[in-house]
Amino acid sequence: MTRADTARYACRPEKIPPASPDHDFGDRLFGERPDGVFVAAHHPGPALLHHVNPRLGLREGDFAALAEFAAAVRA
Repeated sequence: MTRADTARYACRPEKIPPASPDHDFGDRLFGERPDGVFVAAHHPGPALLHHVNPRLGLREGDFAALAEFAAAVRA
């Protein structure tokens, strides 16, 4: 059996699972972010609480916040 035969066999329509339904978490997904008091009580070291928009990913401002936090930790 060639690689092409193997690929055709592995990608048969009956082997592909059906698409999973979309789930809408609404505001609940990001509604309960930890606050500074919670983090301080459960995390002994310095911590950065910074929200990154999951639709946009890390942007210029996010990297600036990370650099500022890292500089403050080093000081």
